Amino acid sequence: SALSANKHGRARTLFQINGPPVPDAFHRYPMPDRYMLRRAIQSVDKMLTCSRFCAEIIEHHYGVTAEIIILPIDTDLFECKSNLSLVREPPTILASADFNEPRKGFRVLIAAFASLKRQRADVRLQLAGSLSESLRKEVIDPLPHDVKSDIEIFGSVSSTRLRKLYQGAMVMALPSMWE
Repeated sequence: SALSANKHGRARTLFQINGPPVPDAFHRYPMPDRYMLRRAIQSVDKMLTCSRFCAEIIEHHYGVTAEIIILPIDTDLFECKSNLSLVREPPTILASADFNEPRKGFRVLIAAFASLKRQRADVRLQLAGSLSESLRKEVIDPLPHDVKSDIEIFGSVSSTRLRKLYQGAMVMALPSMWE
């Protein structure tokens, strides 16, 4: 819409994107998404993204160099502690994401956890982030009881709660598909 409003070229345009704009990720037919995204990326004055990975995707697929602006994190709140006494037993894996977003790899995470449970019956999985009821029913409900009973779903949590979850986890899982 910024490009349409700027027909006379008097305004400068900026496009900021946080996920990798992989052309094959757009599946609607006909594919207006691909065309609009390509046009937007190739027409703006400045392209911004949040990671080197996304910048490389943009350069590779669209021929545009993006500037990387790292997302802000309160490093005081999420300070890395070497105190392993905070790690809880049984062994806990933490995943924090918008699990409804396909590129975040929720299905892969749950399949991997179910496989791990066959080798380590004591392991637990904690999920912090958005998870729709329909996706939960589709992916978690069919699991055997001994697997799904060790999955804790917290939903979206505060930064303070997320810090405590990170501190209590032995492993942090980020099964993103393209990141």
